[in-house]
Amino acid sequence: MRNSIKRRRVTPHFKPEKLIDPPKPLYIHNIDEKTIFFNAQFESGNLREVERIKDNEYNLFLNFDHNTLNYSQWYFFSVRNIGKGHTVRFNINNLQKDESTYTIGMKPFVYSVK
Repeated sequence: MRNSIKRRRVTPHFKPEKLIDPPKPLYIHNIDEKTIFFNAQFESGNLREVERIKDNEYNLFLNFDHNTLNYSQWYFFSVRNIGKGHTVRFNINNLQKDESTYTIGMKPFVYSVK
């Protein structure tokens, strides 16, 4: 190999002291048939926090959209263990944008499987 073309491979320095501990597993006690499970641990999932208000009502808080001035205009999460025929109310508290299409009649998309 000619000296003029020879390149040195550069590898970033690994510093183990910069690593953080992995999150501890979440243990849930007192699970019954009314327990609802929320999940946003997948690509584009943006559910940050859930607060139970009543048996069938929850306040949801979303992560802000990337590259915005701290607002959210979309949401993506999953919910499990809602029985057939049950109605659950989700209040998305920080879904905010002045010119949202929800103000002109857009409805949320809901997908359900057995």
